[in-house]
Amino acid sequence: MPTPSQIDWICFLDSDDMWQSAFLQKCLQYSAGADVVWCDYECYYDNVAQPSEVYPTLQESYSYTDSMLISSSQWLEDSAERGSFYWAWSGIIDFAFLCKKQVYFLDFALHEDHNFGTLLFIQASHIFVLKEKLYLYRIRPNSICNFTQNKNLTYPAYVAKVYQAFSNQSVAREYYRSASLFLQLEELHCFKQKQSSQVQAHITKLIQGTYCCFSLRLFETPKDPLKLIYRLSLLNEYVRLKPARKLILAFPQYFEISYPLRAFGFYLKSLERRIRHTLKKKKA
Repeated sequence: MPTPSQIDWICFLDSDDMWQSAFLQKCLQYSAGADVVWCDYECYYDNVAQPSEVYPTLQESYSYTDSMLISSSQWLEDSAERGSFYWAWSGIIDFAFLCKKQVYFLDFALHEDHNFGTLLFIQASHIFVLKEKLYLYRIRPNSICNFTQNKNLTYPAYVAKVYQAFSNQSVAREYYRSASLFLQLEELHCFKQKQSSQVQAHITKLIQGTYCCFSLRLFETPKDPLKLIYRLSLLNEYVRLKPARKLILAFPQYFEISYPLRAFGFYLKSLERRIRHTLKKKKA
């Protein structure tokens, strides 16, 4: 087993995924001058039908047409416009850089690669974008990302408190997902305070995307086993909260018992949307 001082580069491989045979060779070939080498991936469908519409990969959603060395500021500007980023396994990381910056995965969180990748790339001097699909991302039934699809599968022990609070496992998972993104939003918010004004502006735009989208769903859950409702006022800094949500924040102690009233409000809102959609189709 090598000691930390003997490690030059580190990379992650999920237990059900695979590397192309040239993964390490290619990544190391372009590692000079970079803190991170970011390669692309392709999906491998294992006992799952391939969808008729295949969406672009994360890397393909950026405007990088060729392999190139980019600065973290260029990456951050591009990512702020997208409003979302996640990264962990599609490439390699300079181990000394990782240790120096002390970037880590948030314990007990789902989608923990959002903050890991974001904080890693922000603090990198340079990132090499390698336009080759060297990682095979396996899509299979009942993976850790889809374990609620099988009613007989148990949830991880570290989220027992969350799942036992809900009678519906799908609702519990949505709460867990939203809570995980909010906890990472808090972490990224704290990191932002120590950055330059320009970097702060880009991080704010990034937070206003996926992080806020999921965090706002916490207002709609029937229960709040992690008691996050008392901390959601942080969202005021990133989005304009509607009066109903401000009222919830003013009286957080009544959050759970107010759910029937909140659910009725959600119903009226969805009904209004359906009516407007129908009228719009008739006009067309």
